[in-house]
Amino acid sequence: MRNSKTPGACKSLARNAVATLPFAFALALALALLCASFAIAAPENTGNAAKASTYTKSEMVYGMLESDGSLREAYVVNRFESDAPCQVDDYGAYTQVANLSTTLPLACNDGKVSLEKGMDPFFYQGVLKDAQLPWNVRFYYTLNGKSISPANLAGATGLLGIEVRTSANTQVNKAFYESFVLQVTITLDGDLCTDIKAKDATVAASGKDHTVAFTVLPGHDGNFKLTAQVKDFEMASAQIAALPYSSVVEMPDTSEMEDGLNSLTDAISQLNEGTDELADGVAQLSSGADSLADGAGEFGDGLELLASSSTQIVDASAQINSVLTDIASALENVDLSGIEDLPQYALVLREIAESLDACKTVLQELDEDYARMAATLDYLASVVRDNALSEEEIANLRAEVADNEEAAEALEKLLATYYAVQEAVDEYYASGGSPETIQAQLEEFFAKGGQFDQIIDALNTAADFLESGGVDQIGQLVSGLSSLSSGYTQFHEGLVAYTDGVQTLSDNYSALSSGMSELAEGTSELSSGADQLSGGIAELNSATSNLPAQMRERMDEMMADYDFPEFKPVSFVDKRNKNVTAVQFVMLTDAIEIPEPEPVEPEPEPEPTIWDRFLNLLGLS
Repeated sequence: MRNSKTPGACKSLARNAVATLPFAFALALALALLCASFAIAAPENTGNAAKASTYTKSEMVYGMLESDGSLREAYVVNRFESDAPCQVDDYGAYTQVANLSTTLPLACNDGKVSLEKGMDPFFYQGVLKDAQLPWNVRFYYTLNGKSISPANLAGATGLLGIEVRTSANTQVNKAFYESFVLQVTITLDGDLCTDIKAKDATVAASGKDHTVAFTVLPGHDGNFKLTAQVKDFEMASAQIAALPYSSVVEMPDTSEMEDGLNSLTDAISQLNEGTDELADGVAQLSSGADSLADGAGEFGDGLELLASSSTQIVDASAQINSVLTDIASALENVDLSGIEDLPQYALVLREIAESLDACKTVLQELDEDYARMAATLDYLASVVRDNALSEEEIANLRAEVADNEEAAEALEKLLATYYAVQEAVDEYYASGGSPETIQAQLEEFFAKGGQFDQIIDALNTAADFLESGGVDQIGQLVSGLSSLSSGYTQFHEGLVAYTDGVQTLSDNYSALSSGMSELAEGTSELSSGADQLSGGIAELNSATSNLPAQMRERMDEMMADYDFPEFKPVSFVDKRNKNVTAVQFVMLTDAIEIPEPEPVEPEPEPEPTIWDRFLNLLGLS
C-alpha cells in the first residue's frame, strides 16, 4: 500500500498513532492531538503582538515507512508556546507547510517560516525535503523459512518470520542516536497469528491482538526476530517510537541505601569496639581469677599445714602445763626437810625453759604465717566483695554474648561459680573462723601468754638458784613456781582456743578455695568465648567497613551499560532553531492487508430482437 499522505493528514495520523502505540509512548503523541482542536479555531488577533516575547518550541517528527522499513516521507509538527503574543521565525527545509491552529495562510520562504503568534499554543506542520531520520530501519520477512516480500505476504499461511534491524544514520546529528531509546511495537491479530515467539521482547495481549515490543537502547543497533504461525495473514502498521532515554528511564537514587549502609557499618564498628573492650575486660577478669585461684590455693595449703601443726603445738603445751601443774602441786605440800636434794631439779627447770623458748619461736613463726595468710585472705575476700556484680550488669553481660552460643554457655558456668563463691564468702564471714575472730583470739592469747620471756627467765633463775645452793630462798622459789604454773595454764587455754579457730578456718576455707578454682575455669572459658566473639565481629567489621563504597562501585559497574548521554534539546529540523524544549519521533510502517476485490460491473443486457418485442407486446415474454 502506498497511499501518499498530505500535510492535512496530521489529524488522522495522530489518531492512528495514539490508537496503536503502547501507552508509555502514546503519551508523547498527545501534543499532536491538539492540532485537531486548533484546526477549526477562529483567527487570532495578531495585530498587537509583542515582538520581543520569548517562545519555546517542541518538535514531533512522524516518519512514514514502507513495509520493509525504508523511509517514504516525513512530517514535523512544530508547537510554539509563549506567555505573550510574539513574532516567530522558524527554519526548516520543507516542501509544504500547513497551519494547524488557524485558517490564516502560512508559507515557507527560503527555508524560513514567519508568523505572528498569539497567547495560545501554535501548531504548524511541515513536510521535510530530502527527509532522513536518525535511524536506518529495515524489516525482513520469511514464510516457511524462505524470504518473501511484504507485497506477497498478505493472505499467506504458514510459519512467519519477521526480523527487525535498526542502525545509526551517520548523515544525521548523532545526539539523537546516542541519547534516544527506541521501542519497536508489532501488533499481530490473534485470530490470524498463533504460537508467537520473540526472544528479548515483551509480548502482551490487547483484546484479541498481541503486541510484541522490542527496546533498543541509546547508542546501540537493534536486531530482533519473532516467529508465528499465521493464516490469511494481515498485519497493522508497525510502530517505532523514539524518546530521550532520560525522559522514560529515571536512574535509581541510591543515596538512602548508601546512608543505610553507612549507618550499618558505623553500628558494626561500634559493636567491634564494644566486643574488643568486652574481650579485654574478660581477659583481665580471667587473669585476676587465675591469680585469685593460685593465691587461694597457696593460702589453703599454708592454712592446712598450720592446722595440722596446731595439734603438735597443743600437745607439747599440754605436757609443759602438766609438768608445771605437777611441780606446783608438789610444792604446795613439799617437805622442806629434804631441801638439800633440790639442786638436782635445776636440770629439769632448764629443760622446761628451753622447751618454752622453742614453743615461743614456733608461735612467733605461726603468728607471722597467720598474719601473711590473714592478709591474703582479706585480699581474696575483698576481691570477691568489691567485684560483686549487680543484676543489671549480669543482664548486660548475657545480652552481649546472646548471639554466641559458646560464650553464652561459658558465661552461665561463670555465673554459677560466681554465685557459689559469693555464698562461700558470706558463709565464711558468718562463721567463727573469720579473720577478725581469729585475730581477736590471737590477741587474747598473747595477752594471757605474753610472759614467755618472764617465765623462761624465772625458770633459768630458779635453776641458777638451785645450782648455786641458794636453798635459803626456797620459799620464794615455791611461790614463783606456783605463779608460773597458774599463768601457764591460762596461756595453754588461749593456745587451744587459737588452734581451734585455725582449724575452723581451714575447714571453711576448702569451699572457698574450690569456688575460686571454678571461678578461674569459668572466666577462662568466658575469655575464650569473648575472644572468639571479638574475632568474629572484627572480621565482620573488616568485611563491611568499605561496604558503601563497594556498593557504589558495583552499582556504577551495573549501571555503566545504562549511563547514556543526557539529551540537550536541539532542533532536528534546523540547527538555527532556538529555545527547543523537546523532540520526539514516531515512525509507522505501511500495513500489510489483503487487497479489496475489484468490483464486478454487470454485463449489459442484449438488445431485444423483433420476436422479443412481439412477445412482449402480446404479454407472452
